[in-house]
Amino acid sequence: MKVFLKDLLRFIAFFLGVMLVLIVGTTFLARNLINFEIPAHKTILIVGDSRPESGLNDEILENTFNFSQSGTAYFYSYVKIRTMLEHNPHIDTIVLGFAYEDIAMPRDEWFRGPETIKFKMPKYLPLFGLQDLAALFQANPSEVTKNIHRTIVYNSAAILKFVISGQGSDHWGGYQYLERNKLEQAKDRLPSTIDEADLQPSQYQQKYLLEIYHLAQSRDVDLILLKTPIHEMKQAIENIYIDRFYSLVEEKMPEATIIDHSRVAIPDEGFGDLEHL
Repeated sequence: MKVFLKDLLRFIAFFLGVMLVLIVGTTFLARNLINFEIPAHKTILIVGDSRPESGLNDEILENTFNFSQSGTAYFYSYVKIRTMLEHNPHIDTIVLGFAYEDIAMPRDEWFRGPETIKFKMPKYLPLFGLQDLAALFQANPSEVTKNIHRTIVYNSAAILKFVISGQGSDHWGGYQYLERNKLEQAKDRLPSTIDEADLQPSQYQQKYLLEIYHLAQSRDVDLILLKTPIHEMKQAIENIYIDRFYSLVEEKMPEATIIDHSRVAIPDEGFGDLEHL
């Protein structure tokens, strides 16, 4: 029995050692192999969630580079911006997809929620510093521990794509043309009001929004908070968040520019739902 237990412990130790080597090794390769440089004429970096991802075509806006990805918390936008500024000193403007709803408490699930950690954390690990991983671990240690091995698959896919095509940064974002049409279903699901609990300020979204702001300030880069068009039925809900959080953004980010296109008139056929073009 003792021999069996010793063999079992050796096997577990060997297995964990191999996993650790693969996690560290593939993360190192993905971080150092993949080319994050963009053409010199692309001086405007677009980041954010699915709204700028589907709303801003960087093939039409020729001096922009869209690095947005759906379901992306400001934490992940922050590590992407930091990475891109390190590799592209010619970037002089950051356009960040923004809505006041994004800094309310429910959006913190985009940082610490089990599903987000499962699918986002392993993919973005090559862009992390130790502080970033520690912050995520502190917020949800069990989910980070349970899912960190998944980065081996994500890293390998990014590395393979780079080896085959010379591309790889699109693993973390890019313009996506939206083909869905779920506007009518979205209208039916739209709430008439917001619970007070959901109007409390977020912890993590606000923290990393301010980190983005301070990073832009330290690099002398202009930061634009862009509100993309939303359907007029969604505007009443957005107004509730504006009333709650407008002064907070104005006070803590005085040098940021807010461009509000949320009220731009667009026919129903221009929307995939209430907030995506």
